[in-house]
Amino acid sequence: MNYKGYRMKEYYLLCDESGAKGYSDSMESSVDKVGVMAGYLVPDNQIVTIRKELNKIRNNYFTGGKVHISDLSPDEQVSLRCEIFKYIKINCLYCVYEAISVEGFISFYKDLNQRFEQIKGENISPTKTPDIKFKECLHFLLFQGIFADVSACLYDNAGDKFILTVISDNIDKGVLKQFEKKADELLSFDKSIKDTWKRFNHDSKQIEEYTLSFTVDDLDNFLVDLSGIKFSIKKEDSGLTLAADVLANSINHHLSTRYNEIIETGLKTIDAMKGYYLNENIYGLSDSDEIPSYSDILYNKKV
Repeated sequence: MNYKGYRMKEYYLLCDESGAKGYSDSMESSVDKVGVMAGYLVPDNQIVTIRKELNKIRNNYFTGGKVHISDLSPDEQVSLRCEIFKYIKINCLYCVYEAISVEGFISFYKDLNQRFEQIKGENISPTKTPDIKFKECLHFLLFQGIFADVSACLYDNAGDKFILTVISDNIDKGVLKQFEKKADELLSFDKSIKDTWKRFNHDSKQIEEYTLSFTVDDLDNFLVDLSGIKFSIKKEDSGLTLAADVLANSINHHLSTRYNEIIETGLKTIDAMKGYYLNENIYGLSDSDEIPSYSDILYNKKV
């Protein structure tokens, strides 16, 4: 693909989710401690070879309709995981993940709604403040988080203009549309975020428009121009997506096992991934003296 007269660099993100992925207002009974979306990056000039080689690994374990590591016996799971991990390590593939605490996610939106109810109670306008309940889907936030990480990784290593093709194994049209929306939100991010809605005022007989805005200060040193990123999202059932399934499943297990030990300092830190076989392949982990990830600041804390 050409962009302004020259060929853009092209990359593939192979990703999958594991654990929780529901809505903030309906997850109280979730048995999962975290939601995870994880993946790995493949340059365009390696995708054909890596697909072929990972398909060979897949064919050693799956001959019918089973396509996930959880469909295998415990011994087969260990064997497949070792093969995939070794392949990623040998080929020096960048890995990325987003992880969000279920209890922190629920608590964040509870607090947001309570604050809005407080604002409604303080409203002195003759017009009633509209009834609004803030909620979010964890699945969509996980995608936005991993998309942000991979965009930052490529921005650091490939420059500010590239094509990113996201591939996952089971995306229906509704989820795909929301993934695209979350990616567009990130690529057009500004310091001011606005949400607008309308209601009919029965007293004045007029349509009134409301705007809720959030402004983030002091981001000039952190914001970068992402307008040169072009992306698409596709689905595929192959060894490529099986490897992403293995990666997501293993990171979820690792974080869930260490949850009580690490939640105070975050789920996307060097310490959180200590002891994980591919920890040196993971991009974007923060150290104790660095700025935490967005999700660690908002959601990943003991409630």
